[in-house]
Amino acid sequence: MSLSTNLRATAIALITKYGNDVTYRKQTGTTYDIATGTTVPTYDPDVQLKATYLSYSSDEIVGLIQAGDIKATFSYDATINFDITSDKIIIDTIIYNIINILPEIAQNNLITNTLQLRK
Repeated sequence: MSLSTNLRATAIALITKYGNDVTYRKQTGTTYDIATGTTVPTYDPDVQLKATYLSYSSDEIVGLIQAGDIKATFSYDATINFDITSDKIIIDTIIYNIINILPEIAQNNLITNTLQLRK
């Protein structure tokens, strides 16, 4: 086994064991609501995932990171492709927008994705 395979397996095992339940909501498009005259987003069925999450420290709150943002780390999952323009993460009934995605890569293989989330 390669280093990246071992790292990915370890990340999956640790986040599965110690991570918290979160919901991933993937936007698939929009529909026109004739009653209101507006477009309404449409979503795939929600997906339950495991992630570790915490607030940014005061030292990290610079540039794009704002007070109140959180970082959530997800292990590799080939079926998930996060999109910062429209997808949502739901933690304890609070809906977060994905602001930024920081992939952790080893030997050209994705190990984890850390998402910057904002209410």
